[in-house]
Amino acid sequence: MPCHHALADALRAYIDAAGTADDRKGFLFRTSSRHNKALTDRPLTQANAWLMIRRRAKTAGIAAPIGCHTFRATGITAYLAK
Repeated sequence: MPCHHALADALRAYIDAAGTADDRKGFLFRTSSRHNKALTDRPLTQANAWLMIRRRAKTAGIAAPIGCHTFRATGITAYLAK
């Protein structure tokens, strides 16, 4: 699927770090084990993705109510600016 070169680079780095490059039929975004933080073969649900983004935003000191679509809009804006 075509995408912005920065997204392609970020996805490649994520896949390499996750060690999932050989699992071409597996889920891209996966849950992690509570015990050792290793990725499982189960998909990350939309609700869990939203909660993760909210936790990371809070940790970063961002008080604005952001979510998954915040990044979608930002990505489209950055793509159209090039």
